[in-house]
Amino acid sequence: MEDWEIALLSFLKPWKNRQEVIGFLVCGSYITGKPSKHSDIDLHIITSHDTDWRERGSKFIDGYHIEYFVNPPKQIRAYFKKYHRDNSLDPQTMFITGKILHDKTGSVAQLKTEAKNWREKKFNGLEDTSLIIQKYALWDALDNLQDIYEKKSKSFRYAYYAALRNVLEFYSTYLKWEVYSPERVYEYFTDPLVLKKYLQTEYPDPVFGEMFVKAITVDIEYEMLVSFEELADYVFEQTDGFEIDGWVVRTTLELE
Repeated sequence: MEDWEIALLSFLKPWKNRQEVIGFLVCGSYITGKPSKHSDIDLHIITSHDTDWRERGSKFIDGYHIEYFVNPPKQIRAYFKKYHRDNSLDPQTMFITGKILHDKTGSVAQLKTEAKNWREKKFNGLEDTSLIIQKYALWDALDNLQDIYEKKSKSFRYAYYAALRNVLEFYSTYLKWEVYSPERVYEYFTDPLVLKKYLQTEYPDPVFGEMFVKAITVDIEYEMLVSFEELADYVFEQTDGFEIDGWVVRTTLELE
């Protein structure tokens, strides 16, 4: 038994005999491989179906950081639905790759099966109005970057990386693709082993992928601006174009 497993078992002791607890699932890099010194031990504690509360916390034991999530199955299912709606499969991936330590009623195994089913479902993409608004937001981000670059503003780099994150979220949603986590975005585009570890496949538009990798690796501000201009032009081209002159969108009121 490895040291991290001993630390985990120590953490589980007060939870094991609690009446409402029906299962444990551990996930993260200690299960999927190659943990770093910053890796935590992700632990799902599943409670009975009639539980009306949830809990999240963290604890250090023998130098290991244990991050735990306490939820009944109905809450996990709600997370699956919410994250999928937001073009993310983070909780599904945790359950698919996780290891069941205890499953009193079979509910944890059932959640693993449901997580796999969620991964097979396609994302919804963008509605017409959302697409129109997202295109304007991209044009506006580019215009702002050009403005603050010309002003030599110290805000340029911050705005640049924020704009990169937004264009990736926009285009990925348009393609009905999962929105990549920022902390692994470069690796998702360049490292097949990371893709495999997190159950990902290659980005559906390799041209965009190459342009995006270039955009996040250049470091000279002029080259950064040019990279974003090229990226924006490409996205506009792939989404049937955009013209700011005469742009208009009309929607219903939103009063609440």
